[in-house]
Amino acid sequence: MKVTLSDVLQLSVLRNAQVVSTPDLITRPVADIMIMEGHDVEKWVEPDEIILTSLVGYTEETESTFVSLFRRLGELQCAAVIVKLGRYLQHIPPAIKKVSMAIGLPLILIDNHIRYRDIMLQVMELLFTETNRQLRYYREINQQYVALMAESPNTRALLQLLSTILGNPVTIVGGIRWADRTDQPDGTISHETVAPHPAKKLHSRSYFHHAFTRASTPHSEVLTKLNVPGTAPQFLCIAESSQPLSDSDYIAVDTAVNFISLQQTIQTNLENVKRTQFNDAIDSVINETHETTANFPAILSEHGFDPTREFFLVYCEAGIDSTADGTFFEKNPVFTRHLILNTQSRFPHCLYRIWPNRLLFIIQADMAIDAVQAQLLTMAQQVTAEKHQQYQPHVVLSPKIPFAQFKETSEDCLSVLLLASIIYADKPFFVVTKNDLGIYQLLLNHLNTQDLEAVIPTELLAMHRAEPDLVDTLHAFIAHLYNVTDSADNLYIHPKTMSYRLKKMTKKYHIDLRNADTLANLMIGINLLKLI
Repeated sequence: MKVTLSDVLQLSVLRNAQVVSTPDLITRPVADIMIMEGHDVEKWVEPDEIILTSLVGYTEETESTFVSLFRRLGELQCAAVIVKLGRYLQHIPPAIKKVSMAIGLPLILIDNHIRYRDIMLQVMELLFTETNRQLRYYREINQQYVALMAESPNTRALLQLLSTILGNPVTIVGGIRWADRTDQPDGTISHETVAPHPAKKLHSRSYFHHAFTRASTPHSEVLTKLNVPGTAPQFLCIAESSQPLSDSDYIAVDTAVNFISLQQTIQTNLENVKRTQFNDAIDSVINETHETTANFPAILSEHGFDPTREFFLVYCEAGIDSTADGTFFEKNPVFTRHLILNTQSRFPHCLYRIWPNRLLFIIQADMAIDAVQAQLLTMAQQVTAEKHQQYQPHVVLSPKIPFAQFKETSEDCLSVLLLASIIYADKPFFVVTKNDLGIYQLLLNHLNTQDLEAVIPTELLAMHRAEPDLVDTLHAFIAHLYNVTDSADNLYIHPKTMSYRLKKMTKKYHIDLRNADTLANLMIGINLLKLI
């Protein structure tokens, strides 16, 4: 525990001192002590310091100067002021007593016969003893963690040791907004503070106190960031369920953070090695390197897959507005990690491969394809709603396949992804299967420009070449269910202008806007124009 003003007042040299303060202030911490006999002492005062003074120079003319000085000492979080009476002043001035009580700065009054040296020696000895105690405690805690690390533990063992030392539950959280925290073991949180309240920096780390209410009961926790390079932010979280953390507890947490960060860094490096090996294996399967292909079922087994089961392939790209050079996932590692963790939380048997602007998820087929698509669609909607990094999810989901069809299905998915990105270019996101393309599946055979022009209605092709603005008008009209007002609003034009353009294309290009088959062919043709 830290040395407090109450501990200092127990010293023999201050046993008969008179204290002018409220009782609650006697518990404030003490870190040092110094002598003040000048008004510029505020230049050197540190928080939690005790000031020794005889108030030399105090007169009615200088009273305002001393009052201002005491106010400044209060702002600097001075622990207390010990005033020696009888040397210069016989009584404490009422103005000084009044301001001290007003700002909560404890006054300790001592007789003239008590020497500064005696006070300094006893206070410094008390502080030195507490520092030694903390160092011994740090050494004991450090030795426990060194011994545990020698046994090659996992992170869980390190957390369990800290929990035993503190007598409070300990866990690791990360990538979760404060207002969305629902990770408590006994249910969702009914109310939380929107942001954490930063605590004073202790030892070598910064801590955050987080208060919330669960099941009508107030709770609090203390969090501090782990130092694991190359990973999304993670926090060590201590629930103050049994008792608030003491100063000694923070020493234990400081030590634990160092060892947990080390263990996590080692684990992260090992995972990166495995990730590289898995990425190479995926690339080899796609490129049909037979040796690796033969070994791939064993690689799946190492990652918790059942290679005899069927699985889904999910290809995911960033939309065209996300990044100009096609390296969105490479340039946004924290977001990418968050997206991967979110996907793995929904699909426990899930492996992934990262390229600069593309993600491949291999998901064991533990559910129906429509359930998988619904989960992916929910994720895409959430990301789009948050507008994170202007990311636009373009997602293609394969049917259930055995491992033997990995290569051909992968190629098929990439073709669907390319085609869908063109057809649905005006959508903020999409999650499609090959079947969702409908008639556009016929285009997956890589038709050339001449083939495409041959199936586009002649009148639409002529309008596209001569007046492409009219094609946009027609597209808006069909997309908004033939509603002139809504179509005009979409194009930011007047409804009369919209009607004029529709009449123009009807008369000039002989387009029958009342024929359902004609409109269906025109809509297909408009999408085909995007591919030319």
